[in-house]
Amino acid sequence: RNKGRGEAGAAAAAALLSFQQRGFWVDVYQAWCGPCKAVISLFRKLKNEYGEDELLHFAVAEADSILTLQPFQDKCEPVFLFCVDSKMIEIVRGANGPLLTKKVV
Repeated sequence: RNKGRGEAGAAAAAALLSFQQRGFWVDVYQAWCGPCKAVISLFRKLKNEYGEDELLHFAVAEADSILTLQPFQDKCEPVFLFCVDSKMIEIVRGANGPLLTKKVV
């Protein structure tokens, strides 16, 4: 694993979510990425099932449109960032529906 890329991803997520004091999942995607498009319906389902309380929130962010997400640009895979109290807790990479569901639940 490239440690520098992970640190940059953590910094990007912390900057993006610095206003948030609760658990927050962010789907970071590329508009042109096939796997990113394929996993959108799963992310919506998880958001509808688990995102209606005060503890867990969901957001979608296009990597090309947010400067702090630059480390995730030009990658043909969806990336899901989980932050709590403005700190990166976990990164889930790829369109692995069962893994993402397990992490959210």
